[in-house]
Amino acid sequence: MIIDFHNHFYPPEFLDAIRAGSSNFRVTDDDEGNPVLHSPGDYNVIVPGHRDIDFRVNVLDEAGVDRQVITFTAPGTAIESPERAAELATVVNDGLATARDRHPDRLTALAHLPLTNPEAALRELNRVLDLGFPGVMLYSNANGVPLADERFLPIYERIDEAGAVIYIHPTYPVGVEVMEKFMLMPMVGFLTDTTLAAAGLVYSGVVERFPDITWVLAHLGGAVPYLAALQLLLAGLSLHQLRRMLRRMRS
Repeated sequence: MIIDFHNHFYPPEFLDAIRAGSSNFRVTDDDEGNPVLHSPGDYNVIVPGHRDIDFRVNVLDEAGVDRQVITFTAPGTAIESPERAAELATVVNDGLATARDRHPDRLTALAHLPLTNPEAALRELNRVLDLGFPGVMLYSNANGVPLADERFLPIYERIDEAGAVIYIHPTYPVGVEVMEKFMLMPMVGFLTDTTLAAAGLVYSGVVERFPDITWVLAHLGGAVPYLAALQLLLAGLSLHQLRRMLRRMRS
């Protein structure tokens, strides 16, 4: 069975909500009628395969892909106010659930959490678990706050209780202002921010503290596989300790 784990989907309901309400995003249309989602310093042309789930499944058929795990994408709702981020997270997750339920034999989905509003994120987590989501996709930082920060521990505790998945996908990294030229943000910044997030979670003890979370890192884990020996030396961990923790993080 071929399963596509890394891809992104923009629920139409999210685009409608951006067009209809106050937002730090902006939606325009290109010459071919595709929505274009603008965020500070970036934009995404949302082609049919990124917004039309029936079109997406037809592409899977043509490519011979059996199942797909659909997710939202960076920057998520982090550029909004905490209150608006929580509202839009609900819209995104309802849209992902609708898409999943339209093709349940082909699709599953990982939910989006508004980490810039931790209390709302915990409420949304409980809701999406009730909706049958097997886990969540978190971004590599929450507007500069590292994932190992204590404010997120109640979220990890609930995910651990559920035995669910946390998939870490990069977002705008700290220091993004020096990456504006030459597409350095996606080429370099995404990989370094994933690496920082993973290292912080390991060395803070979060990974070991919550043994029933399945951790997944995007893009082959950034530089984690290449820096493992250096991490071992600098952290003062035994080889056994480091291997045990890094094996918890899949890619």
